[in-house]
Amino acid sequence: MNYVELTEALIGCNFVGDVDRLDIVLEFLKLQDIDEVCELARFPPAHTLVGANLLLEGELAAIDRVARDQTVLQRIKRARADFSEVVEDAPIASASVDVVSADVKIDVFCQQRSLLGTMGARCGPMQSIKQVHAGLGNEAARLQWLADARMEAILGSCSASLKSVKSGIRCYLSFAEKFLLKLGKKLPPTVDELLAYSTHFRCRGTFSNYLGYLRVGCLADGESTAAFDDPAVARAKKAVGKRGNFITREKMFVRLADLQRIMESCYIAEEFDERFCMLFLIAYIFLLRLPSEALPIVRGGSGFADYGRKHKAVLSLEDNSLQLRLSHRKNVANECVLKRPCWCKSADFLVCPVHVVWPYIQDFKVGQYVFEGISPSAANKTLRRYLSLIGKLDAMKYRSHDLRRGHADDLRISGASLWVILTAGQWSSPAFLKYLDTATLEADAVLQAHLDESSGGEEDIDEDQA
Repeated sequence: MNYVELTEALIGCNFVGDVDRLDIVLEFLKLQDIDEVCELARFPPAHTLVGANLLLEGELAAIDRVARDQTVLQRIKRARADFSEVVEDAPIASASVDVVSADVKIDVFCQQRSLLGTMGARCGPMQSIKQVHAGLGNEAARLQWLADARMEAILGSCSASLKSVKSGIRCYLSFAEKFLLKLGKKLPPTVDELLAYSTHFRCRGTFSNYLGYLRVGCLADGESTAAFDDPAVARAKKAVGKRGNFITREKMFVRLADLQRIMESCYIAEEFDERFCMLFLIAYIFLLRLPSEALPIVRGGSGFADYGRKHKAVLSLEDNSLQLRLSHRKNVANECVLKRPCWCKSADFLVCPVHVVWPYIQDFKVGQYVFEGISPSAANKTLRRYLSLIGKLDAMKYRSHDLRRGHADDLRISGASLWVILTAGQWSSPAFLKYLDTATLEADAVLQAHLDESSGGEEDIDEDQA
C-alpha cells in the first residue's frame, strides 16, 4: 500500500485529523482493497461502504474528495489520449477534433487547471523556455504541451466565465443539431446559420454574449471566426433589439427590514429553513453574488489565514469581526478579504454578523461546505417563497441578486458616502448605479467623477428571461 501517496492526497483534500485518525482511515481504505491513489477513481461514496461507521464525517468527506479528484484526473487522461490519437502523425498538436466538441475541450481545460494549476511563465522568457523544455521528456510530451499552451492562451483571459462560455456553446450545438441537422462537426457556423440562430433570442445583450461564447468555441476548435464579423450579423443583433420582445425587469431591492423579518420567522415558523435564511443573510451582509460567492463558502477558523487558498470562499471570525476571504471575484482577480463587525447596536440583533451568523457557522467543521447541496435555482425559488410569506409585494419577481442591490441602496438611504458604497460592493465604476434607486439619487455628480471609468454590467440576465 502506498501510504505516502494516499496520505498526501488526503491532506490535500482537507483531512485535518491526527496521526491516529489517519491510520484508521488508511486501514479503512486497505479494507476496500485500495493500494494506490489512482484506484480511488470512480470510488463509491465512502459512507456506503463496510466499516464507514468507524470514520468521522470529515474523514469520509476527505475520501470522497480524493475519489472525485482522481475521477477527474482519469477523465483528463482519457481526453488527452483522444487528442494524441489524432495528432500522432501531425507536426504539431491539432486543436480541431471532430469527435471532441468545443464545450468538452473547455470542460477538460477547467478540470486540468483545477488539478494541475495554470500554465504561464513565472520568470523571464528565456529562463521559462529552458525550464519547460527540460521537463518535456519525449515527443508526445512536447505535442501535448503545445496543445495545452494553445488552450491556455485562448481561454486564460476568460477563465472566470468559462461556465457561461460552455453554456453558450451548448446552446448553439443544440440548435445546429435540431435545425441544421448537423450530427458530426458543428463548428464553425456560417453567416446564414447565425442569422437563423438569432431568431431564437429576445434580448440583444444575451444574443451578443452568446455569439461571443460561440466565437471562443471556434477559436478553441481552431476554426474560422469570419462569420461573426459579417455586417449581416451586426444587423441581426439590432433586429433582436428592435423586435422589443424583451422587457427589462424593474429594479427590485431585498432590504435589511426584509432580512430582519425572514430571520425572525426562521426561529418561529416551520416553513423557514435556517440554512437558506443564513445563506440570504450572509449574501446581504457581504453584498455577495450568491451563486458564485456565497454558495461555495466553507467554514474557516482563527489562525486559518492561508486556508482560503484552497477554497473560493472561507468564512471565519478574526479580531471580533466576521471575515470572508475570497480567492477572487467577478472583477477582482486577486484575493480579497471582507470584514463585518458586530451590528447589534446599529441594527437588529437577529442580523448581526458576529452574534448570529458566526455561531451558526461554528457548528460546522473546519473546511466543511456550509451550503453544500443548494443550487442557485433552489435559492431563487426559496427566496421568493420566503418574501411571499413575509408579505413582500411582487415576491415572485425577486431573485438572489436583489440582496446585493438591496444592501447597496440601504447604504445610500442611510447617508453612506460614495466611497463607502463603492468599497462595500467592491465597485470601481458607475456600474454600481445599477444597484441603486437612481430616481432618488443625485447621480449627475457621481457620473461626472467617473467619466473616465468604464461602466460594464454587473448583473447577469435571469435564465428564464433571456
